[in-house]
Amino acid sequence: MVKKFLRFLAGDNQQQPDQQLSLTQDGQPLAPSSQRLNNAVVYRKFSDAISDAGGSELAYPKAVTAETEELFDCKPRQLYKAVGGKVNDRSTLPLEAQAAYQASEIKAWWRLRQGGEAQDLQTQDEKDRYIVETARRAAKETRDDAPW
Repeated sequence: MVKKFLRFLAGDNQQQPDQQLSLTQDGQPLAPSSQRLNNAVVYRKFSDAISDAGGSELAYPKAVTAETEELFDCKPRQLYKAVGGKVNDRSTLPLEAQAAYQASEIKAWWRLRQGGEAQDLQTQDEKDRYIVETARRAAKETRDDAPW
């Protein structure tokens, strides 16, 4: 399993600008720069995947709304109000909610990155619907594993 992951990293040099081949004669790829996975990193990866899949500026808020509905059975504003959080500031949500969002968005990011079905979509509405449904499915699977 480790070898498969390392092959994945080595083959992903075109998509990750922080990876380069070393200047030594061994030609081995440098280790990717490490960074802590936090809400900001997940947000950036998820929103970049939405953009790369051809999503409009409305695709991200629609995806987050669908995700929130699946994870917590409410709209985002209702969630923030219920837990006393500041709207659009996930750091004010309970850790369990932050973790659920991260797990869901990581699944959706990976699926959107694979692209598959998105390649055949023609209209902006089709692309946005695909993105929202991908986020919804990832959230539903995450909810199935959640303790609530």
